[in-house]
Amino acid sequence: MTQQRTSTRWIGPVILVEQEWPARAYLKAQLEEDGLWVVALPGPSDAIAYLERWGLEPTLLILDLARQPSEELPRFLELLRRQPDVPVIVLKSPMLAGQPDIEARAARVLVRPFSVEDVVRAVAGVLGG
Repeated sequence: MTQQRTSTRWIGPVILVEQEWPARAYLKAQLEEDGLWVVALPGPSDAIAYLERWGLEPTLLILDLARQPSEELPRFLELLRRQPDVPVIVLKSPMLAGQPDIEARAARVLVRPFSVEDVVRAVAGVLGG
């Protein structure tokens, strides 16, 4: 696994943490169509393990808080602590309690209902594209 290279720097993957596989697959496919390298994982523990294993610095973290088991929520904070300079997009449900410590790190917070295009636009805005 290698990082993509631009003319001036290496670009790591966009890490997408989404519990539900259909949403994970659809978001991943759409972002890849836009030319991004996306690694889609079901939970923050998986993301931490992946990044440790491959020694990668992600370009962006997209974190869906809505469908995660409660025991995984502290792992989001650990993931953010390990990636202090990486921008974050948070996806959340209005029906669940907020996660202010996680949301405080977010460059963008999208509250359901939102479309895949809304996520793509948020990613483009955060990455400056």
